[in-house]
Amino acid sequence: MAQKKTAQELWKEIIKPVVPRSHKLYDLYFKYTFMGIKRGQWLIATLKRFIDFKGKRVLDVGSGSGGISIAFAKNDIEIVNFDADERYTIVSKRWAEENAVELNQMLASGEEMPFKDGSFDVIICSDVIEHLERPKNLVREVSRILKNGGLVYLTCPNKTSPRLIWEDNHYFLPLVVLLPRKLADVYIRATGRGQKTEVIFLPTYSKLVKMFREAGITLYSFELENKINEFKKSSLYEKVPGLVNFYSKHVYLKWISPFWIFIGKKRKHP
Repeated sequence: MAQKKTAQELWKEIIKPVVPRSHKLYDLYFKYTFMGIKRGQWLIATLKRFIDFKGKRVLDVGSGSGGISIAFAKNDIEIVNFDADERYTIVSKRWAEENAVELNQMLASGEEMPFKDGSFDVIICSDVIEHLERPKNLVREVSRILKNGGLVYLTCPNKTSPRLIWEDNHYFLPLVVLLPRKLADVYIRATGRGQKTEVIFLPTYSKLVKMFREAGITLYSFELENKINEFKKSSLYEKVPGLVNFYSKHVYLKWISPFWIFIGKKRKHP
């Protein structure tokens, strides 16, 4: 009887061919994917600062190979996960089996979610919004199915960051984040990184925060807190704390940080 393929073997068989055809990208994407459970463990510890998971329902939007969802399931936290690509659900199912958990997963789109209003206490949108054609639909749907007072975990690259302008975090190309979509497609094909860009939505900080605010969700920057705590250890903070706080909030966060991490909270009366 043939032995079942591992999740990593399945990934290499059915996901690897659709990753941009660069050896460097293959290796990095593979490693990033299978660090997913560790990222999920970090996320659980982070969110526990804001919520007690007992009796709470969590949704993992665009869950990919399922690492984050598996981490939650291993901690006996009720979680539902979905992805729009069936290939990822095949990998995530096998990976969950290897970790002795069962995922409540389905095929669905983040732009139109098959859930009733107010279904979840926490919604995770990790590495998702930048890949959507209609990101406003995601924001609307997240607000609709999130309970009043519920939390959102959101990540998004910052196209104005000097680090990403020098080399973006998806294709490792200079300047690509500044190009119009059609030119980015040409650039990516010419450099052998793929057929077209999969990074569609790269908002400014203000635009992203406004989109969620208009949907009744206030975003709180997690890395801003980390940056200020880092500065507090320096003598500079003791001398000019106001200046350091201003730089952290209005310069570093908006224009320099390569990657935004937000914890959002839905207002009780949007």
